[in-house]
Amino acid sequence: MLDTRPGLAIEVKRLPEPGGSRASGPRAPASARSRVGEWLQDRAAATAGALLGAGKLLPLDAVIGRDLRVIEIDADSDALGEGLLAAGWRRYLRLRRGSSGNAAGDESRRRTAPYRSAKQIQANNAEVLILSGSSARHLPTFSLYRHVRYVLWAPDRSRAGVAALAGLTRHAARGRIQVLGRVPLPAGDGRTRSYLIGRIREEKQGTRARRYLSRVIGTEEFFDRLNRNDIRYAILRWFDSLPAVGEGEDIDLLVADEQIDRVLGILDAEPGTIPLDVYSASGLPGTDSRSMAYYPPALANQILDWAVLHKGRFRAPSPEHHFLSLAYHAVYHKGERSGLPRNRSDRTPAGGGEHDYAAVLGGLARELGIAAEITLEGLDRCLAERGWRPPLDTLDRLAKRSQWLKSHLRAARDEAALHLEQFPGLRHDGFTVFFLRDKVVHYGLVQLVLDALGERFFILHTEVLDGTAKERVRQTVRGGNWNRGPWPASGGDPAIMVVALDLMPTAASAALRELHPTLTNARLQEKGWLRDRLNTRVPAQEHCNMIHSSDSGPEAAYYLATAAPELLTQINDRVDAAVRGFATSFPVIRDLTGGGDHTKLELIDFHGQFAVKKTFRPGAEPFFEREHRAMSTFSSLRSEVPPVLEVGENFYIRPYYEHARRMHRGLLGLLPLAKVRQAMVALRSLYEDGVSLVDFRPDDLLVDAEGGVKIIRYEYFHVYRTRPPRFEASYDLAGCPTDFEGARPTGGVQGYDALWRDAVGLDLPSLLYDSPLLQHLKRTRFCIARIPRTAESRLRGTAARGRAQVRRVRAAVRRWRSS
Repeated sequence: MLDTRPGLAIEVKRLPEPGGSRASGPRAPASARSRVGEWLQDRAAATAGALLGAGKLLPLDAVIGRDLRVIEIDADSDALGEGLLAAGWRRYLRLRRGSSGNAAGDESRRRTAPYRSAKQIQANNAEVLILSGSSARHLPTFSLYRHVRYVLWAPDRSRAGVAALAGLTRHAARGRIQVLGRVPLPAGDGRTRSYLIGRIREEKQGTRARRYLSRVIGTEEFFDRLNRNDIRYAILRWFDSLPAVGEGEDIDLLVADEQIDRVLGILDAEPGTIPLDVYSASGLPGTDSRSMAYYPPALANQILDWAVLHKGRFRAPSPEHHFLSLAYHAVYHKGERSGLPRNRSDRTPAGGGEHDYAAVLGGLARELGIAAEITLEGLDRCLAERGWRPPLDTLDRLAKRSQWLKSHLRAARDEAALHLEQFPGLRHDGFTVFFLRDKVVHYGLVQLVLDALGERFFILHTEVLDGTAKERVRQTVRGGNWNRGPWPASGGDPAIMVVALDLMPTAASAALRELHPTLTNARLQEKGWLRDRLNTRVPAQEHCNMIHSSDSGPEAAYYLATAAPELLTQINDRVDAAVRGFATSFPVIRDLTGGGDHTKLELIDFHGQFAVKKTFRPGAEPFFEREHRAMSTFSSLRSEVPPVLEVGENFYIRPYYEHARRMHRGLLGLLPLAKVRQAMVALRSLYEDGVSLVDFRPDDLLVDAEGGVKIIRYEYFHVYRTRPPRFEASYDLAGCPTDFEGARPTGGVQGYDALWRDAVGLDLPSLLYDSPLLQHLKRTRFCIARIPRTAESRLRGTAARGRAQVRRVRAAVRRWRSS
């Protein structure tokens, strides 16, 4: 009998290893070649075993808890399972080739399922996998069992066994698996067999909608339990064949949010192999689809509310919702993969997908009296007429896997634009709506967000959402999913709407459009820095996505119409006025803006001569006033300060220095020392006049071959109330004190050490007081010390560009294959 006391480490007899010596019968003479082969296999197995630490014998229950789900793959006998069940591992299932009728006893038969292919190693909810029989040869394929916590395997000296051990060794070397040692498992007749046990170290991927139902429970009992517990659910499609689930098929289940945990609890109670995709109505984490609700929550709740009992046991959508939800799935989830033609003129044969959607949808439409063209475009029109077409931002996410949907999205945007004909301003590429979520309010970060957005956008309107508006936005924006996504916590529901305008939108790159087909302003992707900054203000376990934005003007208009339709006319007029006020009446020769946030820089024809016009967007008036004041006051006193040729309500014009260039770093990243000294002389002069530039950077300088250094930015110009006692303590070099009340960048004010030292190669005292010879010697030493770092940085940059190019090529290949 097997010792069932804690430990399960007793070894009464040991089974001979396959491929090794046998207890009975003389061994046939082996050729020299086969003996060498056996010796090499033995040495390989011994070496790998030593590397893996396989000599350590452990009691099974010291490693694997009795509450874990255990699946034995390709079981060749009942002995192991019977022994585990008797020893207290009750959550056990074996997969066996052929019929389960040979299993001894009813319980054993209940816990036996057919083993058909290696795919089943991956397609289950096991926490512990035991690779028996021929399944051990799949050990080198890590992706098959990366989902489990532990994997066990009985090594042998066969060629396949050595290959499996080599694969395990490779995964251990890469840090994917930690081999803990050996554990004895029952082999029948009181004997045990030694198994290697490995713990999967690679971080598990996020929980997905895919779950597995155990054959121990079965489909009929599972749905009976749901019905007895009054669970609000609906089997979305292909329910006519139930209780049978065909090979390669699954069950798609929609469940009410408040009851999802009870359903998952039933599924997780036993080791399962029957696939189910379980979706919550609002797309809760782990029961979502691509970080969205599977259906918009309002539609999902319609399906649940009108579900009917099918065959007296299985809740399914009502006939009308069956048609609508299946059409939605075929058009928006599957797209061209559904096998449906795009339109009447498309000659693609219907029924080319994994199911005959055309036949099923056509039959349902006839039964319901719905006159719908059974094509992708025809069904999209039908769904739109009934309020079942997803909003633009949801279509954007769904389109990432469908070329048809990407092209259709352009048509949807055009259609949305038609509805905005009376609001042409809202089609501007820089028109944006942000939603600040509950956590922003909870942690008192609203003003920080508004200040940060105000530096990059013209804020047109801010509004706290009332209960009705909040619910409308929550149901329709972000695919109805406001859950935590990949973050530790959720940012909460939408709380505040911020309507903003970027008058200098940047076109999205091809790579960015591949990820976000509707994106019209690449600068919106920079909101990641704001999310990161907000998360520095909250505990690590509460990090979340606190801000959501639209991707295009039409999408922003849709957001605004959803949250506050009464504001459409007012916001449109403000956008029109801002665009007109930002336009340039002078002939523009070249745009010099670069990456500006609140100013536009242009080379213009100013009465027959070149000049530079700097225009400040609405909301940036304080920057304009400070810069104009500084240049008007000091241009006549300091040659480094350019004069103002003309000034308007939101712009000024200064000379164009034809031979001037930005102060560039040399080969090793150092600025010209003579020009840096000249900049310090100019900065000292301003200090002595009682003023500071506050945010003084190398990029603020032009090097003019004729006129020397020019300082061209004064947006944070500040007059000292009490001038610091020494030049080194000026705000430009030392940074601002904590009680500074003047204007400063959102990211804070940095001094010389942060902004200049790495580009100059000298600390501040050396720059100000050392002799030229000593300065050059120190810069030489600095350059020599940074050569390895510079080389490493450039190599990393080259590698990053190479990886980006590979991604672009792969994306192009995917587009070509799908075209």
